[in-house]
Amino acid sequence: MSRSKAPFKLCEGGKKNDKHIRLTADMMLNIIYMELSDSAKTVYSYMKLYACGNETFEYPISLALKYMSKPTFLRAKEELITNGFIEYEQHNQFCKTKNIYKLSRVWQHKKPASPGNI
Repeated sequence: MSRSKAPFKLCEGGKKNDKHIRLTADMMLNIIYMELSDSAKTVYSYMKLYACGNETFEYPISLALKYMSKPTFLRAKEELITNGFIEYEQHNQFCKTKNIYKLSRVWQHKKPASPGNI
């Protein structure tokens, strides 16, 4: 017998059966995550939503331009890469194909920057 999914509450959105992402307390309370900029957290959330539970996914910049400027997206994306939340599976810097990203767990093993190193 399969388990049925609980419908979303009205305060969570207007659709009973909508897409969602998982952000665990372990991640949200991790100092590395807490020190991310708001833009990086937003990009990460949208990337996870777009990935639909897959570990690797394409994320064209045109999707990000719906909710932030190109320079803001590029800074946020680099921040996520630097801090170990995403990595390039395939980086197409000089051609007109989509980058392929991979959700990473490197952030779990990173040490926060000490105040003297900032």
